[in-house]
Amino acid sequence: EGGPVDADHFDVDGMFDDEAFYGYVRERMDVTVSFYADELSSLQTGRASPAMLERLSVDAYETRMSLQELATVTVLNTSTLSVTPYDSSVAESIEKAIRTAALGLNPVSEAGGTTITVPVPPPSAESKEAMRKHVTKSGEATKVKIRAVRQRALNIAKASKSLTESERKVVSKEVQTITDNFVSQVGDMSKAKEADL
Repeated sequence: EGGPVDADHFDVDGMFDDEAFYGYVRERMDVTVSFYADELSSLQTGRASPAMLERLSVDAYETRMSLQELATVTVLNTSTLSVTPYDSSVAESIEKAIRTAALGLNPVSEAGGTTITVPVPPPSAESKEAMRKHVTKSGEATKVKIRAVRQRALNIAKASKSLTESERKVVSKEVQTITDNFVSQVGDMSKAKEADL
């Protein structure tokens, strides 16, 4: 839906549509967690993963395009990715984008640009520590965003004309339960990624 959501959105015929409301809260929190999951998947852990290159932008055909639009990325082994451009004329641009993406990768073009091999070096102790700090900081920022969704939801419930005070308390308790579940999920994701590093 376009535009901001308010209490009138959930007050239908004098009744508060709590299921739609809880669905809205879960959806907003899920978007936040999904963004964090995408961010975590792009971190280099020393194991080759196509996700490392998913967010890469490439200057090709006189515009910026995502790598996914220009090539397939596969894992050759735990320390090597293979990038196969759909059009070998953009191989040099893809290679340059990978090299300059601050990922610490040094791609090598092979077979006249039909394949680009990307060795994935193991991260240094310093970069592992920096990544752990980033995971923690980003995880905490994600939890703050989830809590902001909770606050917005509580404000919507408070503004509802069809909820009684006792019903507001029930809604508030359920929103807190949903929030706790998502915050816990982010904590688990952070711990798993830190262990992976």
